[in-house]
Amino acid sequence: MVFNNKSAFLSIDKGFTLIELLLAVALLILIFSFGPFVGVKTLRDYQISREANYLVNNLRFAQYLSLFQKNDSFFGIKFTEKGYSLIEKPSLDEEGEALRYHPLPRGFKINAPKEIIFQKSTGKPLWDGVVRIVEVTQEGVILHKREININSAGNIEVLK
Repeated sequence: MVFNNKSAFLSIDKGFTLIELLLAVALLILIFSFGPFVGVKTLRDYQISREANYLVNNLRFAQYLSLFQKNDSFFGIKFTEKGYSLIEKPSLDEEGEALRYHPLPRGFKINAPKEIIFQKSTGKPLWDGVVRIVEVTQEGVILHKREININSAGNIEVLK
């Protein structure tokens, strides 16, 4: 086989030019520079959604206990500045006993009445309205919020 002065192997362009490498590196830097901001926002959205769903589950559990009259008591949720408790009350006039406590993550607050109590045998709440879970900065700026609607019929749902 006869080869010309230019070999077939030498005429093939191999590799990338310097400009192509610089563009690829610049694109990767741009992508990775926005990644943490998107990730933190997604994590915060997940955290507030998780807290709202957990509160809804606790409200429904208190409603269930009242509905089936466990110990012939009222059940509900008692809110504090740092969390909330599932409570059992022998009567509406007495102070309730905390069955379990759930602390809120740092920066989270709940705007709700002091207690949400459910009626015996019907499971209907004695209070209806909207409970708000908010994530706030130290300066009081609201970052995220979720609202939970509790109506007089006893339906409990997270609002979008």
